[in-house]
Amino acid sequence: MSEPATINPGWRVIAYSVLGFVLLLGVLVGVQRLFYYNYRIPESMVWEKVEQESAIYDLEPSFVFAIVFAESSFRPRARNTGGNGMMQVSEATWGDMCNYPYDQVWDWQVNIEVGTAYLGWCKDYLENKKSFSYPLLAACYNKGPDFVRRNKFDISEIGKTTNVVYKELFKGNLSPIGY
Repeated sequence: MSEPATINPGWRVIAYSVLGFVLLLGVLVGVQRLFYYNYRIPESMVWEKVEQESAIYDLEPSFVFAIVFAESSFRPRARNTGGNGMMQVSEATWGDMCNYPYDQVWDWQVNIEVGTAYLGWCKDYLENKKSFSYPLLAACYNKGPDFVRRNKFDISEIGKTTNVVYKELFKGNLSPIGY
């Protein structure tokens, strides 16, 4: 009688090594994504860019800074169902405000440029309707100018939100995060 064939135990070493490598790779990718999507731009850099862009549209820099914080907590890869980036700009608004391709929404400086341009547009809209105030400007940015118009430019009808920064902006506090 012949001896039964023995299975080479080396295949287990190779299989476990491959499995270990795949698991390690998965963990590393997960950690990288965690830091990639949660990375925050330093406040001082955001403030510098906000000051520069706010001057173009005659906006209070602390107000714009608060909008950026409320929308993304200074995370350039922030995502929402309606918008992306530091100021959560939607693709439609992006197309209305600039000629940059939408994939530049992730460039935090360009995002602040475009978001602030939209704030400037909303400010002009409210001034043309003889209804400008910073609380209404925050509502326009957060809920859209049509929503503000449908609510007769009445902040008491508009100002319902769960975001603590927007709650303060709707009350007229232009510096709710103290910069």
